Amino acid sequence: MKHTPNNSRCGKDLAAPSSPDEFCNLTEQKAGLLGKYSEATHEINSALDEEDFSKVPVGIKKRREVIKRVNILDKKIEQAMFVLRMDCLSEKDQERVEESIKHIEEIVSLLIADEQKCLSRVRARYDAAKSGILDMQEKRKMSRGYRFNNGPRAARFVDSQVG
Repeated sequence: MKHTPNNSRCGKDLAAPSSPDEFCNLTEQKAGLLGKYSEATHEINSALDEEDFSKVPVGIKKRREVIKRVNILDKKIEQAMFVLRMDCLSEKDQERVEESIKHIEEIVSLLIADEQKCLSRVRARYDAAKSGILDMQEKRKMSRGYRFNNGPRAARFVDSQVG
């Protein structure tokens, strides 16, 4: 693509994705990655259901890897949005770009709901474990408080010699 005055007016840059097709491909890749993120979240939820806590760190690791890849794509998408000017696109291309953005927004809204569900379950599990530990500590303190010490007794006021 030659650099012409018309291309510079529309903000086209050779280094960044300059066509709506490239932008839509990037958003499709992001949608696929967000699907993998959703799968990892569902794995964590099912592990919490089954109380198989060894699977939770595996799901968290998968999610972290996906997040790293999504962040890289986000930078590319941001560059593409900076380069693509909607007023320079045809109506068909504008609709495609807007649909791809709406698709990502829908996926993110579904992910937020799944994420909140997962966080509430983990929070409930944490609170239950914390209250269980506190109950055990109270029982231990109570049992120690009423335990008799069979060792040598300390001198009391009545037992001390007056003299």
